[in-house]
Amino acid sequence: MKRTLVLIALLVFLTGPARPASAERLVTVAFPLFAPYRTLENGRPAGLVVALLDDVAKRMGFKVKFVEVSFHRAMYMLDNGDVDIMPGLFKRKDREERYLYVETPYRYERTSFFVLRDGPRIDSYDDLRGLTIGTLEEVKYFDRFDNDDTLTKKPVLSDMLNIRKLLEGRIDCFAMAGEVAKQKIVMAGAEKSIVQAAFRPAQKDGVYLVFSRRSPNKDLVEKLNETLSAMEKEGELSRLYQRYFGY
Repeated sequence: MKRTLVLIALLVFLTGPARPASAERLVTVAFPLFAPYRTLENGRPAGLVVALLDDVAKRMGFKVKFVEVSFHRAMYMLDNGDVDIMPGLFKRKDREERYLYVETPYRYERTSFFVLRDGPRIDSYDDLRGLTIGTLEEVKYFDRFDNDDTLTKKPVLSDMLNIRKLLEGRIDCFAMAGEVAKQKIVMAGAEKSIVQAAFRPAQKDGVYLVFSRRSPNKDLVEKLNETLSAMEKEGELSRLYQRYFGY
């Protein structure tokens, strides 16, 4: 009997305390503000990505914790495994090596350029030459632009800072996803001063959820892809676009 008790105690010591079968795992999500995808309402996370991940979490049986940080900080945390998921990334070769992509995109986006109403005309890509262009640190836009070292790009940590710099004449234009820019310009009260340039690149990119390669929850990637694919077929993604974009 004594020997049996010793064996049981040893087994408990080696395996640790049993976890309740009903315990939900917690998935942390980096949350740079990027309306209408990621925003705050009464101090709480809101927007398309929040609604999307809340639905995904219910279907898959996990809990989501949103961590509000800058885009630059979010990328650092993703690299180090301090968060599990980062939303809103385009697919690029270097990033596919760094992160695990959920294969089904939840949205497609295209870069636009914004100027002052009486500012320079940008009717073609070549019109960007000679201009000082505001960009966001760590953000990818489109291949030609990202790889063009002949352009003068001035990266900052905040989209709102680019809007302020344009209003103050410190840059000639800035690059940003069109739908996001429109909302941020309104938030800045600059819709009468800032307009979208005529030139838009042909390249349209999928917007993805990515996992840190150091995430303890990276085994969810395949299942999350299946869930997103099912939501797309059910029309749930289209309903989210209608709700947040109006089309």
